[in-house]
Amino acid sequence: MMKIMDESFSLKKVKLHNIGLMGSAIKDCNLDLSTIEIIRYCINDDKLVKKLYTIIKDSISEADFKIFKKSYPGLPKESLMNYLNSYQYSRVATKKSQQFHSNIRRLLSIKKPKELREYQKECSNLIQSKLQDSNDDILLVLPTGGGKTKVALDAIINYIDNSEKPLNILWMVHSVPLCNQAEEAIISSWQEPRLGGKNQKLWLNKLNEGAQKLSNIQFDDFSSFTVATPDTFKDNLEMDEDFTPFDLIVCDEAHHGIAEQERVYSKIRPKQKLGLTATPELNKDNVKFNTIYKKMLVPKDYLSKHGKKPKISTLSKDMKSILVKEKFLSTETIVKYYAAHEADVLDLTFESSKPWQKQPSSSIMMAELAKKMYEEGNCKRILVFCQEINQARLCAGILRDKGISAAAIYSGLKRIERNSRLDGLSTEHFNVLISVDILREGVDIPLVDGIIVFRRNVREESDPMFTQIIGRGLRGPRSGGTEKCLVWHVV
Repeated sequence: MMKIMDESFSLKKVKLHNIGLMGSAIKDCNLDLSTIEIIRYCINDDKLVKKLYTIIKDSISEADFKIFKKSYPGLPKESLMNYLNSYQYSRVATKKSQQFHSNIRRLLSIKKPKELREYQKECSNLIQSKLQDSNDDILLVLPTGGGKTKVALDAIINYIDNSEKPLNILWMVHSVPLCNQAEEAIISSWQEPRLGGKNQKLWLNKLNEGAQKLSNIQFDDFSSFTVATPDTFKDNLEMDEDFTPFDLIVCDEAHHGIAEQERVYSKIRPKQKLGLTATPELNKDNVKFNTIYKKMLVPKDYLSKHGKKPKISTLSKDMKSILVKEKFLSTETIVKYYAAHEADVLDLTFESSKPWQKQPSSSIMMAELAKKMYEEGNCKRILVFCQEINQARLCAGILRDKGISAAAIYSGLKRIERNSRLDGLSTEHFNVLISVDILREGVDIPLVDGIIVFRRNVREESDPMFTQIIGRGLRGPRSGGTEKCLVWHVV
């Protein structure tokens, strides 16, 4: 009888060539993956599920397939999911293994210190002063890991508390995952003990993900935060010219979509605008950028105290050196790897000039580098940044087969599952997360001690995107993170 639980049956490799990038890797790179990882790869794609179910039928005897169907009844997807869950349950019951993805769960993150740092207090006071005493549109510039969101929320909440009337704030970010993070940050900040004020109650409105429309929001006697993406305002809004619903629009990661920002601002006409960015240089059209935000705010006193001049052109570098010295940020060791050379070492076919995400050998290289960083670099919480979902999922599957707990994370996952995987990395349930289109900005994972940048479009370490990526692992000991972070840059 076929022993389903110990996975003694195998799939015919010749049949697996057409199940996506994993099938190509098995065929072209002679990759040997367990049946469990092949099922995990296919389970969320209905077409692949049907193909795989047929391959299982063709790979085992008729008698064993009858046992399989009886043990795991239902349509192909339901049957394979039942098999996967049964296998995972058996592993927990017998070995308490963590080398698979757990059921969805939500763990509380470590509480951040409430007290603002010296330079954060300075920036918060500057913002409050501009909001209360002028109509200037302002841009806060702090390096990655400097706490821009925390500073802005502190300033705005004090602004609300000291206001004679309710204030309506629009918090705008360019992606839904960042909207969710902003929502959580606002809730956390508002619920912290405050000294009081004239506006003790607050509405939190969600315009992203179709939660509601701007026209349905009732701006009443309470202050409000409204979280949205620029896409929310694509449709023409029919408003009275005198109607200005928001006292302030905060644009997080303000270097994104200057044209979109101008479009939104022209429709809703806020009284003031506050931009937040660590990398103003990411926006190439500086003249246009400066037409939106008239004043750039930097912690001049803090910089002067440490012997630095408050220049925008050197701000990120100067602030970073100070924060590393004071252990708010960790030091990074950057090692450059060459993809073509790594392919040769692993005896893989790889063409650097072609899209990396389409070549199955790229996922194998990523997995080997992550394994090396975990075992030889002694890194226990590793982030890998790549370009495509199947590339990430294949890499995660290879790592799990090698005994390293790993998962892919991307915007297509449900919010609770993304949070589950992030928490899993924080608690070392996972040792490696492979990120596709999120985690590059606006996410705080303090205990990351290893980062692999495997993106063909990030060639230079001077690239602002590279700075943003490695910022995920540069939270220092005084920020609840690590003293050092190992960075491997694949070019």
